[in-house]
Amino acid sequence: MSDAVLAILFVALCADIFAWILVFRAISRRLRERHTQPHAIISGTAARRKNGMDRFFSLLTFLANKDDAALGDRALTIRCILLKICTVLFFLIFLAMMFGPFFLRLKG
Repeated sequence: MSDAVLAILFVALCADIFAWILVFRAISRRLRERHTQPHAIISGTAARRKNGMDRFFSLLTFLANKDDAALGDRALTIRCILLKICTVLFFLIFLAMMFGPFFLRLKG
């Protein structure tokens, strides 16, 4: 695997992370503006504050349980699907970067 391929994979990984952050923020904003109950469950309330790890796993639970489709918000559902796609792409690119050189001959 050449350095150019690794550089392209690295740029793709950075772009995917950036897209994931933007979509995550869009989902949080949409939940905060239009669906206060699920937003309170994910991010916590003034009475029960959540740390970052708890919010992250609450979001994963929200995405895994198909709660986004039950809200009837098409834009939110599309963003949730896009976040899932970005997550899968992240792991695929990461695996290609980490294990690709082991299975392919390095030139150099």
